[in-house]
Amino acid sequence: MNTDTLQIKDSLPPHWREALPHAGFAANGDGLWHYDNITFRRDGRWLLLETTSNPAPPDLLRDLGRPGLWKRVAQGPVGLRIFEFPVEICSEEEAALDDDETNLSPEAFLAWALATAKDGTPPGWQPPPRALVESWLPQGALTVQAGAFVRQGELVLSPERWAVRFPILPVVPVDLPVARREWLRAVLGDAQTLWRLVRLGFAGEGENLAVLAEAEFTGAPSSENLFLAGVNGVRHVVAALAETVEVLGDATIASQALALGPSSNQAAERSET
Repeated sequence: MNTDTLQIKDSLPPHWREALPHAGFAANGDGLWHYDNITFRRDGRWLLLETTSNPAPPDLLRDLGRPGLWKRVAQGPVGLRIFEFPVEICSEEEAALDDDETNLSPEAFLAWALATAKDGTPPGWQPPPRALVESWLPQGALTVQAGAFVRQGELVLSPERWAVRFPILPVVPVDLPVARREWLRAVLGDAQTLWRLVRLGFAGEGENLAVLAEAEFTGAPSSENLFLAGVNGVRHVVAALAETVEVLGDATIASQALALGPSSNQAAERSET
């Protein structure tokens, strides 16, 4: 990677360099900004806030329904809780085009991230009107077809919550073997680490247990671009995982590999090398 690429990767637009100190962040001189235990940085076209935990938490899939974009991801022995969004969502050009410039300002996004880091929302937050949000959705945006699999999503909009969620596996069989459940967790954890903006996990219990993917905008400034980025992210994840998760959730499909949990398979692979 050449120097020019590194500068593009790590540089922040001027309006972000101005907003961060006002929000309480301090620069350390190497592209990182710090506020309490939260680090802010740029990674290509993405802006990230993150906190670390050591050792990593054993379960990454614990954030469904919580406000904001925060989610747990794996990073070797260290766990990260991250909040990430595209830099162009609140670029100076977008703010200039918006009717209400505060909607797309770095200050609004930082207020959202910091409030939801503590499971709250910015003071006085209200979601945009349902009619407005529905007008942003392209036709068919809440339906995903991946081969033979069709999944229907849902716009969740109430005074307290704003989100889009899709079932990846609508019903997890009650009698699904433990090894298959471990595989489901492993696949979902890897996908949550890999895919931006999207959280995955289990919702419900017993006969109503399902595997869901969601993009959570609770506490967010009203932004069509942010909303559509989240919707597109969820759609891609659902399309990518539907077939695999369906197989893992169907114990009638015989598989010697899936009869053992992922940790057992990894141990066997290590012993062969």
